[in-house]
Amino acid sequence: MFQSEAGLSTFSVSPDSRLVVFTTKTGTMLLLSLPDLELISEEVLVDPSLQGTFSDGNYSIQISWRHDSRYFGLNVPNGANGMDLTTLYNVMKS
Repeated sequence: MFQSEAGLSTFSVSPDSRLVVFTTKTGTMLLLSLPDLELISEEVLVDPSLQGTFSDGNYSIQISWRHDSRYFGLNVPNGANGMDLTTLYNVMKS
């Protein structure tokens, strides 16, 4: 099981309902299996120097799944340069 003392900011369940992606208020992405919530992958999404601003709720991460649940994308706002960072993840490699 996982814990996030700062809290969760957003989540999205895969179209096949086998996976869920959570993002925390400290800028971490967690990929877990359903229904047992086993941690599959964890990644820091934002520069640690931005975490204070991130946890203030000024950032809104968007999560999108491909229809077959093999890929998902995260759009993470980047306050440092004003540009968003979009990353695609291959679930099969996790």
